[in-house]
Amino acid sequence: MNRLSNALTLSLVVLFALTANVSAESLKVTSEDGEVLATFDQISIEALGMQELQTETPWTDGVVTFEGVSIKKILSEAGISGKGVSGLSMDDYAASLSAEVIETFDPIVATRMNGEPMVLENKGPFWIMFDFDDMPSNTSIEMRNLAVWHLNELEVE
Repeated sequence: MNRLSNALTLSLVVLFALTANVSAESLKVTSEDGEVLATFDQISIEALGMQELQTETPWTDGVVTFEGVSIKKILSEAGISGKGVSGLSMDDYAASLSAEVIETFDPIVATRMNGEPMVLENKGPFWIMFDFDDMPSNTSIEMRNLAVWHLNELEVE
């Protein structure tokens, strides 16, 4: 009986670990009332069509290559257009990106940094990223607050 109990306990621990890992690596698109409009993992986001940007950030060393998918494309896949979003992180940080910011600066949801999949240890699995080098410095400073890392939800406003 003790073996069965140990096996059951181990199975539950493994199941919990796998479930936690899956939920930690998902990006939800939700309505203001919390309805889930779409859910993506790294594979399904990347299947929407990757784009690349190279930029310096205050959080990385030198020019970094980010790969990801335009927020506009992710919202379109969820049936949304012309709206702003709040980017919500796993640690409850939130930043509001207006429809104008999304249209003007076309930020991406980065899934890769310098060719490597993003993980929790390097601000992943998802990070809202702008091409900071392609905007005036005063605008770049404003946009830094919108670069949400450990992103796990885009709430449509």
